[in-house]
Amino acid sequence: MVESANISDLQDRNDRVIAKLARIATNDTVFGGVKALVLAKRLDRIGSQIDAECIVGNVYSASIGRALPQYRPCLCPECGQAVLGEDAALNCYLGLGEDYED
Repeated sequence: MVESANISDLQDRNDRVIAKLARIATNDTVFGGVKALVLAKRLDRIGSQIDAECIVGNVYSASIGRALPQYRPCLCPECGQAVLGEDAALNCYLGLGEDYED
């Protein structure tokens, strides 16, 4: 298990947007509401490169009440760099880089 990071620690702006959107979607599943879906549609309308509706759909369909591992900001156990997702943190630790796929 890797340690959680703050969203503001993520270096990439798109990663911060994804993590924030996933957090809002998680809150929607716990407390009710569709705020994340409204934000996702707004991002799509302004031409964002992020597939926001897909991210929100993944979180809504999981409905586990906590952040999904792929959208959670995590710290690399070795260097302490904040990255998006547990797999990315472990890949950084193992020196496999961001492009490594299982």
